[in-house]
Amino acid sequence: MRGIRVAIETDVGCVREQNEDFFGYFQLNNDTVLFIVCDGMGGHEAGEVAAKIAVQSFLHYFANHKEAVESPLKHLKKAFNYANEQILKAAEADPKKRGMGTTAAVAIIQHQNKQQQAFYGHIGDSRIYWFHQNTLKRLTKDHSYVQMLIDQNIITEEESRYHPQRHLITQALGLETKIEPEIATKPLILSPGDQLLLCTDGLINLVEDQEIAEVLRQKHWSEEQKVQTLIHLAKERGGYDNITIILAAVDPIAALQKQ
Repeated sequence: MRGIRVAIETDVGCVREQNEDFFGYFQLNNDTVLFIVCDGMGGHEAGEVAAKIAVQSFLHYFANHKEAVESPLKHLKKAFNYANEQILKAAEADPKKRGMGTTAAVAIIQHQNKQQQAFYGHIGDSRIYWFHQNTLKRLTKDHSYVQMLIDQNIITEEESRYHPQRHLITQALGLETKIEPEIATKPLILSPGDQLLLCTDGLINLVEDQEIAEVLRQKHWSEEQKVQTLIHLAKERGGYDNITIILAAVDPIAALQKQ
């Protein structure tokens, strides 16, 4: 989409043999793009299957519902539910894949009313960040056991990074018939120079938020350089999980020209 620069990379990491992350970047129309990152879970390569089904389900839902593209905020929850249903159906059809699931972090950037607006939602512990006016803000709160402990003041953010149950999530697609994804209640207005970053926990378990912010502050780096640097940092520190990053930046010049 004009006015948006995008870099995407996925890496198996340094330990795992299988990459169970999956991502999607889809142009829904001239003014709308959809981004999604998923981190699958489940044996017999089922995590990879669940993540792929989730990505395909979001694309299918928005590609077949014109009204959803026109009003993303009204349809994001329906798209999450649709993806959940498709994963459950696939698991029911193949006993080896029962219990498979996936996280999902989804953002839709749309040019409306001379503005770039972002609609977003998530389930699980894949995250979405917003870099605005030189500051990084986490837009999502992890659906995880350690986040519950943080909320209850039992452990700190720093302690959560080393907690033995840090990988235990409390919500995901494909695990239950009823899900409660978190959807932003209003669109985020993006300014020229803003950046949206979607990632799986293979990044954030090893690279701290302030380090992510420092990389995104590099004005003379391309989006590709920033993404590659973040993946290198995670792998340098062990890379014990798959790492997937989507970085979407609002081009200052193109954004102004479109107005």
